[in-house]
Amino acid sequence: MLLCLSVLFSGCDEKTQKSDSAIAEAKLSEREKELLRTVTDQYFVCDYKVDPSYKTVTVWVEKYQSGKKVGEKLAHMTAEVKESGTLTYATSKTTEDQDTAFITGIDGNSSASSVVEHRLERSASILGSNPEPLHPSNGELILASLSYGIDGSELRSLSTDFYRNSEINIDELQNYDTVYLFKSKFTQ
Repeated sequence: MLLCLSVLFSGCDEKTQKSDSAIAEAKLSEREKELLRTVTDQYFVCDYKVDPSYKTVTVWVEKYQSGKKVGEKLAHMTAEVKESGTLTYATSKTTEDQDTAFITGIDGNSSASSVVEHRLERSASILGSNPEPLHPSNGELILASLSYGIDGSELRSLSTDFYRNSEINIDELQNYDTVYLFKSKFTQ
């Protein structure tokens, strides 16, 4: 499955339309979406374009329960980057015990993947993404989220305000049972 994701997105790094450094959700073809749906349960893909001063990118997943951060970073990895590439976050159910594998991928100067298994709740979920293009100089970036609702509550994506300033809007996470934040950081 990891090989499929790596091959699928090896040609996606030219899709970033910005002439300056930027990180934005990838515009996937219907074929790419169908291939991802075949091998994953949930996915988020973004393209990046950075100036040559950026040497590495780190990706990881953070877990929050009832608004509080719990545990260590999941699927944490760092890789060298070139000027453009793709970051991939995905989940896939395993056959044993209904665990879920978190998959993070970096495709640029190198390809790498990391899998961490973690039991996910089986309530309704929603995948959301940061609606605005981001700049690597902003430090730690929240690219997307996977949110699980509290039983009986209406489920909505995290707000644009949350993505703009998560420190001020961190209380928004209390509206969910569990939230996984897909994050990245580019380093010079």
